[in-house]
This record gives sequence, C-alpha cells and structure tokens, in this order.
Amino acid sequence: MGAIQVTTKFANASWHGHTYVTTARKLMEAFGAPEGTWWWEKCHYHWELETEEGLLFTIYDYRRPRFGEDTEIDWHIGAKTADVAEAATEALEEYLSQLCCG
Repeated sequence: MGAIQVTTKFANASWHGHTYVTTARKLMEAFGAPEGTWWWEKCHYHWELETEEGLLFTIYDYRRPRFGEDTEIDWHIGAKTADVAEAATEALEEYLSQLCCG
C-alpha cells in the first residue's frame, strides 16, 4: 500500500468493527487538522481519507469524552464495506509506520 491523503470524494460509511490505536497528535502530523466536530457532535476528531488504490475511509473518535492530543485511543475506521475497512486499517498501519508516527 502507498500514500494516504485527505479526500473530498467521501460518501456514506459505517463502522465494521475495525479500530486503530494511536493519538490525535500522530494523526494530525500525518493528515493535518481534523475536519471538526462531526455526526451530531459524537466525534471530536475525524478525517476522510483515500488510499492510493482508491479506498475511501474515515477515521474518527466515536463517543469519547474529551481527551488530550497525546492520549492513545482506539480510533474507529469507517468504510462502505467490512472488506474496505479491513484493507484501509492495514493501509493506515503501514502508512503511519513508514512516517514513523504510527
């Protein structure tokens, strides 16, 4: 898997049980500022992302109380299907480990 970038192509997605443990600071280092409060204010951080292969997914903190940017949490990975969510989670892990911030 290659690069991951913020996208505007994103469409509806669901959580299929996939998570990734990291900090908000590491995600901001990789993808810039989050898109803000989202989904009826149930998320404080979220990014809509696309892999080089065209997989669209989102990473977000769901129903978490406020937390520090350096606190490790389980981030939800949302996608259209479970297969895309699984592939996106693997791509995210690989991408962030290459950036030395995963």
